[in-house]
Amino acid sequence: MRKLNATGFMSNRGRVNCSSFLIHDYLIDWTWGVTYFNSKLIDYDVATNWMNWYMQSTTAAHIYACGDVTDTSVPLTPLSGL
Repeated sequence: MRKLNATGFMSNRGRVNCSSFLIHDYLIDWTWGVTYFNSKLIDYDVATNWMNWYMQSTTAAHIYACGDVTDTSVPLTPLSGL
């Protein structure tokens, strides 16, 4: 966060780690993070920033709802209604 505030840059891994920490540990609303990073990043990209924060917020958990793909004993079934 210091580097982001000082230079306007942060690596992608840093962005993911930061968003995960702020959302899950500090319980900060993910839309606040989107807005804050928008105001600080020099290389801000709307689609990438929103997707990263949305995915870290776990409000996108339905994307992973098809089960454990490594467990071959249980056949995967597609989710209906999505």
